[in-house]
Amino acid sequence: MCRKGKSHSRGVWQRAGLMLLLLAIVTGCSKEATSETGGDAQSVEALFQQGNAYIQQGDLEKAAAAFEAALKRQPHHLGSLSNLGVVYYQQGRLEEAAAKFEAGLRVAPNDAQLHYLLGATRLQQNRLEEAEKSFLRARDLQPDLPEVYYGLGALYRLQGKKQEAIEAFEHFLEVGPAQDPQAETEARRELRELRGY
Repeated sequence: MCRKGKSHSRGVWQRAGLMLLLLAIVTGCSKEATSETGGDAQSVEALFQQGNAYIQQGDLEKAAAAFEAALKRQPHHLGSLSNLGVVYYQQGRLEEAAAKFEAGLRVAPNDAQLHYLLGATRLQQNRLEEAEKSFLRARDLQPDLPEVYYGLGALYRLQGKKQEAIEAFEHFLEVGPAQDPQAETEARRELRELRGY
């Protein structure tokens, strides 16, 4: 029985991984793209935009190469750190993804989306306490970030905290899952299952 529940819960989170890719494009394009460390900002920005284009085309190898090249020129470029972390996450390179999110948090310690992304990675690694800490920090920094509540719902479901999972998924739907209609569908399905109907 535990095995089935664990497998199902892992599936919940893997489906939520779709939100990471969408978030990468949205976050990367809205982040402050420059850094105080210097570097050829125009070249860095061009590489960053190229990486985003490769993400949209589904070419994660080329996206990673573009973000890595941008970071060689400007090691604290927040958008490249964030999006490279997402690419690594999508490639299953979870420890490398976490390292990029942590590097981004050293640049911008109050970035809610980076805390969320780190939490998602830690959840995928089954490092549940760290995941919860990151999700809660993201929620505290940006209470209207829907992904956080989906992540918390998946986390609480893994931990067997049924009521907390229900509340998190409900809040996800209240805050607005407009970024990812599939995540909305999944959250509604999770709620039906958690409630037993």
